[in-house]
Order: sequence, then structure tokens, then C-alpha cells
Amino acid sequence: MFPSKKLTIPLWCRVCMWTVALRALVGVVALLIVSPNESKQTPPDGVLIWPTSDEMSVSSKAGAWDSAHYLRIAHYGYVKGDASCAFYPLWPYCLKWVNLAFKSSNTSAIWIGIIIANLLIFCGYYLLAQIFQGHDQASPECSAALVLFASTPGAMFLSVGYSEALTLFLAAVFFLSLRHEKWAFIAIAGFLLPLSRAVGVFCLAPLIWRAFQRRTDWRAWAACLAPLTGYATYFLLMWHWTGNPFEGFSAQKHYPNHPSLANIINLSQFFQSLCNIGSILGMLDGGLDRLLFVLLILTLPALWRVNKEWFWWTVCVGIIPAMSNWFFSYRRFLVMAFPVFYIWGQWLSPPDKLWMFRYYVILSAIVQGLLVWRYCNFLWAG
Repeated sequence: MFPSKKLTIPLWCRVCMWTVALRALVGVVALLIVSPNESKQTPPDGVLIWPTSDEMSVSSKAGAWDSAHYLRIAHYGYVKGDASCAFYPLWPYCLKWVNLAFKSSNTSAIWIGIIIANLLIFCGYYLLAQIFQGHDQASPECSAALVLFASTPGAMFLSVGYSEALTLFLAAVFFLSLRHEKWAFIAIAGFLLPLSRAVGVFCLAPLIWRAFQRRTDWRAWAACLAPLTGYATYFLLMWHWTGNPFEGFSAQKHYPNHPSLANIINLSQFFQSLCNIGSILGMLDGGLDRLLFVLLILTLPALWRVNKEWFWWTVCVGIIPAMSNWFFSYRRFLVMAFPVFYIWGQWLSPPDKLWMFRYYVILSAIVQGLLVWRYCNFLWAG
């Protein structure tokens, strides 16, 4: 008799299967249990539906909110003065090329976007597992970190037609390449990140730190040009498409809190917004967003000790968006600050804290499920 071998499923595969099961279960429940607004057969004001809000369907639920903006750009391009100009071009143009290749209809384009997003995030889980395991492959915090990341409330947006999955995938490629100093991949990811989301340009911060550490290594300094070139390309493309390189900034006026870098210096308004808690999941006064921000701040000292490059990335993508738009959609932005989950994994992985880990994962998964339900029923999710 040959000795039997125990089948070991990689961590990232287990997380992917857990994520698929969770999202599928909650998605079915969300589609079956509708909100009172659904009885009106029309979405609330301010909710964009693709391709039209004339008829409500399962596709309408999946192609609402930001997904509709990306699909509009993919099909019609940027139009000067339109609110969709606030969204960055890499994701919608990826959808455009795929849809052209498959000759998809307006309805099938919704599901193609969701499939692509889920494929990207599954690849992202694999890369994050490599990043987290790079510090100590035998440590339990690696497993804990990935589970905590997958269960965090804002992670639901990785599975819908938003640009979060693409940006996270590029960020994971960037940091894994940075560890091994694969400069070509660093340059490609660094160039594409600012074209995917505004926070993508903040990959410049860890690059500058690495360049100062290496000092005489010209490749590290040259790599700093990649995100700057990518951001400059974004402005050139907006100029070409709309006639105004800053049309994306102008379009921010269509959204609550009017996100702007000028808000960062308005500290009094920031602290007033931090204390403005009127609900748990609200759009402008959600306590969940404030709680996640405070947890991120508490993580920073430990993150500085673990990895300086992670620290600078987290400071930029975790604090600047909170200050520039006063916590609007912060639960979603936190997903980009993935290094915090490694620290949380360290805090919650010891055996005597296993009950805390389970409690946090279960509670976060419930909140994530509630957000999926709200998203499918045209209620604010993030």
C-alpha cells in the first residue's frame, strides 16, 4: 500500500472559495428579499442604472451605482460636463475592449464586468498571499490577514463592476515586484495605477522611500517616473477626450462632500466630520467609516515597524481620501490599504485571541452581506 497523501489546498484558494460561497449566498438572498424602494420599480434619485431605469431586473441591480458610470464610459466615452468624468479610464476602457472582443450587448456587458472583476480579485488574493507570507511563511498572521481582508465590509466592492479589483491587483503586482526589485513590472504597475484610480499615484511614496534607501541605484529613482508619467497621461487623455485636462476634478461637484485636495487643509471641517455620526451605514454620517479610520490610525505605529514601504502607502491611501472627501465611501477606500490587515492578523492570530478573530470575521461578513443586500436594492452601500 502506498502511503496516503493529504490534499492541501493553498490559502488563497481557500479564501477564494469562502468568498465565492459568501457572495453567492448573500447575493441570492439580496435578490429574493427586496427593500420597500423596490416596490416603486424606480431607483432613488442619484442612482444611475445601466442601461436604463425603465425596467427593473436582476441586471439592473447588478449594473447600478458606479458600475453604470463605468459601463457608460465604456460604451460612449467621456462627455464634457457629465458626472461620469470623475471616474478614471483604465477600468472602463478594459471593459470596452473586452466587450468589443465578445460583441456583448448592454446587458451582457454588466455580467462580463463582474466576471472580470472576480477573476482579477482571485489573482489579487494569490498575490496578497505571497506578499503576506514573505515576512514569515510559517506565521499564522498570514492566513489571518487574508481572511480578515476578504471579510472586511468594503471587500464586497471587489466582486461588482467597480475598479477596486483592478486597482488592488495592480497594487499587489507593484508591491510583490518591489520586494524582488523586478523593475520592469514595477514600472508597468506604477504607470497603470494612476490610470485606474486617483489613489494609484500614491505608489510614488514607497518608491521614493526605496530610492532614498538605495541612494545610488539609478533604477529606483527612474522607477519614480512611472506613476508621474501615468498621472500625466491621465490628464492628457482627459484633455483629448473632453478638452479640459481637469474635467475629472470638475466632475467631483456632482458628488456629496465635493471631494477635493483643498479639503485636506480644512482641519476643522475634517474633525467635525469625524464626529458626525448619525447612523451606522449612512452615506455622510456612517459610524462604520469612522470606526475603520480610527482602526487604521491605530495600526500605523506597528506598520512602521514591520515595513516602511507599506507604511507610506497606507498613510497616503488611508488618510488622504478620508480628509479629501470627509469619509464619503471610506469603507470602500480602506480595501486599498491592504497592509493594515497584516497587522490586524498579527493582533488577532494568537491562540488566546482566536475568539476575537472569529467574532470579527463573522461580524464583518454579516456587515458585508448587509452591504450587498443594500447595493442590490438601490440603497447606499458605499
